[in-house]
This record gives sequence, C-alpha cells and structure tokens, in this order.
Amino acid sequence: MKLFQLKLLKRGVSVARYNDGSQRSAELLEDLGISWYYNWGSKDFADNINAEFVPMVWGTNNMDIKTLNSIRDGYEEGRFKYLLTFNEPDVYSPGISSGISVERALNLWPEFEKLGIPLSSPAPTNYYTGWLDEFMDGAKERNYRVDFIALHCYQNFADENAVNELRNQLIEIYEKYHLPIWITEFAAIDIWVWGGHTGNPDCTQEAAKKYTKNVTDMLESLGFIDRYAWFIDNTGSYNETRASEAKYTYLYNNDDTLSETGKIYKD
Repeated sequence: MKLFQLKLLKRGVSVARYNDGSQRSAELLEDLGISWYYNWGSKDFADNINAEFVPMVWGTNNMDIKTLNSIRDGYEEGRFKYLLTFNEPDVYSPGISSGISVERALNLWPEFEKLGIPLSSPAPTNYYTGWLDEFMDGAKERNYRVDFIALHCYQNFADENAVNELRNQLIEIYEKYHLPIWITEFAAIDIWVWGGHTGNPDCTQEAAKKYTKNVTDMLESLGFIDRYAWFIDNTGSYNETRASEAKYTYLYNNDDTLSETGKIYKD
C-alpha cells in the first residue's frame, strides 16, 4: 500500500513526461515539493513519490468494470481520496479531449456515484463554452452528487490583466456553485499558436516567470481553491519533441535541471 505524507499544500502537477515509473522521474517530481499529481489515467506509475496520486477516468472508453473496480478498491484501501472525471468533454480531439455530450455524461454519472469516492465535475477546455453549466444544471435536476469543480485555465500569460481576470472568473464560478474548485490544468503556454495562428512575441521567459509567480500567489490566496496542477509538459516521453509554444511551461530542462519557471513554481 502506498503511503504519503499529508501536506498542507495546494500545489500539484499534471504529468506525462515524468510518468514512466523510473526512480529518476520520481525524484524529479519529489523535488518539486508537490502534494499531489495526476496523469490523466487511473494507474499510478510513480509509486515511490511522497505525494498523493489522484486517478482520472478520462473518457467513456475508460469506464470498464476493471477500471472502476480498481478505483473503488483503491478508495476503500485508502490509496485514493478523490476521482477526476471526463477530460475536456466539450471538444473531441483523439487523445487530447474526450468529446462527450452532456446527456451522455449525465447518463453515465450513476456509475461514478456507486464508487463512493468524492467526485470532480468533468473539466471542460474552457468554462465559458457552456458545457459545465449545462452539466451542473442537469446534475442538480437529477439529484446527482458532484463534490468539487474541476477547471482548465489557459490564458495569454503575457497579458498584464490575466491573473486578475482569472481571479474574477473563479469567484464567479464559486459563487454560482459553492463547491471547492480544483484547477487541474494551467500553464505558461503561448495560446496564440492554437488554431494555426502566429505566436505572440510578448510570450517571453520573463513574462512566464512573472505570470507563474502572480497566478500561484493568487490561487493560494483564495480559500475555495482546494488544489491546482501545473501542466508540467506537453509530451509523453523523453523521445518526443517539445512544442515551442509550451517551452516556458516546462518545469525541467532537458538535462533535468529546474527551468526558470520550475524554480518559481517550486518556491
């Protein structure tokens, strides 16, 4: 049974690159001083790290009996404390976003409730797509249990107003649902390149450092933010090429030294 030290920290990571089960990867995650992490799956590949693993059911194809039973058993044995549900159901993109209709998600929800484990809402790509509000309204109508809200929050990190805008958005969501909020993905990524656009020249290392410091300070200051997870990398293995638009979100350089962003996030 995996044991982890309880830490009064909100800080965590969403991780794929350092999720190979090796001792070195565990050491790198451990060195960040995080209290929790997840890998978009239900299996923990870093059993030797002193931080809490949170399983996820990424999409409908992951709702097989074996996976659900494993999550239930892990919760009953004290290895798991929470479950993250459906990743980005508001968009369909194979391997990235699960693309699940609100009606389908609601119809499957009783299978989650049977596990007895505290449940996140599904996490949309963006709160303002409307998917989450429609889901939460349907869950209320059906008297379903949702224990906390999960959000992805990607911003133009070079915008001086970004952190304050996010703060206001989070307050708006909390005042609407009065549930704890987990930011399960956020990062210093140049979102201007999404959709084939040219990158934003203002997205520099200095801007990333400033954003990382200010946004984490803000999240720490809000009592209803229970946890947050930095999108540590955008690659699944060391053999994959790192995307240039995400270079400032890397917490580690290729030689496994802390990046400039990583030093700030760790501190």
